[in-house]
Amino acid sequence: MKISLLACAAVVALAGCGGADPITVDAAAAVAASGDYFLQTVDGKALPFVYQEGPADKSETLQNELFIEKTLTFTSTQVNRITQSGTSKTISALATGYVSVSGTTLTFKSSDGSTSTGTLNGNWLTHNTGTHTMMYWKISLCNVATGSFGPC
Repeated sequence: MKISLLACAAVVALAGCGGADPITVDAAAAVAASGDYFLQTVDGKALPFVYQEGPADKSETLQNELFIEKTLTFTSTQVNRITQSGTSKTISALATGYVSVSGTTLTFKSSDGSTSTGTLNGNWLTHNTGTHTMMYWKISLCNVATGSFGPC
């Protein structure tokens, strides 16, 4: 049970929780930030990312999708694999909240008042949670057509 709670805590750290007050921003910035982002690396390491490991137990992030609406609400869906005494199970967790945008800087706000920041650079979003640095790639229509995560 301890590892499962840590997995849920990782999702909260990753993207926050819903219910926070919305933050106003101009429409152009909202459009630039909005989109569907997929986690590529955590602290420079490819997925799956091991965030806890013991002699017989391991907790890993397998994937995370971060969707930012034009209204600057976000939804984060994370899939983790929890292994306890050699038995694995996959769990999904959902988190929601609000985003503010200032230029290329994003601030994610959770309902508990905690915040984290991100920086946009083209289709890349670098998200700093205070614990980890996560790199997300924003999916565009040409990425869907080609099946590639590289630039169009």
